[in-house]
Amino acid sequence: MLRKLPLSLSILTFALYGCTLSDDASKPVGGSALPAIMPPPAKPAAPTPAYIEQLLVIGAVENVILPTAGMRMEARIDTGATTSSIDARDVKLYERDGKKWVSFRLLDRVSQKSSEIEVPLKRSVSIKRHNAKSVERYVVELPIHMGNISTTVEFTLADRESFEYPVLIGRNFLNGRAVVDVGSSFLTSSLRVKDDR
Repeated sequence: MLRKLPLSLSILTFALYGCTLSDDASKPVGGSALPAIMPPPAKPAAPTPAYIEQLLVIGAVENVILPTAGMRMEARIDTGATTSSIDARDVKLYERDGKKWVSFRLLDRVSQKSSEIEVPLKRSVSIKRHNAKSVERYVVELPIHMGNISTTVEFTLADRESFEYPVLIGRNFLNGRAVVDVGSSFLTSSLRVKDDR
């Protein structure tokens, strides 16, 4: 008497012997409907932003020109800072024709010459400090040149006398304009200025 095979074994036996594949494994024969064995799709390469080649490569420290003051200053590039900052002395807020203006003095640390600046106030920001009271800083717009970039950027007016560099360049200047090579400095000194406004 023939023993009945378990159902699972019967299915396995049919799968192994019930059909014959041709040399081309993608084309089953004998009425079988086995799917073709296909390799998994290759992962697409990570896209490279098309605009990256259009950005200016700058170093961790660069020279900037401030046309309003007629000065060139060294600037620290800080990708962690949202807004650029500049060393401003004798900052005063006043009104002119019903609008708020700010006067301040910029000092050229090399020549020790200073320049008095008067510009409209853009806004004020409250800066939180570690283990110290928050301070209010005025924000103004100033034209700036770096390498072949010429644009207008918001700066917070801060006392940077104790800092090594009088200007800090933040992401509001860098965004869409430059990428930073942190291992280099003064990469833009020989570039001609072009208007970016």
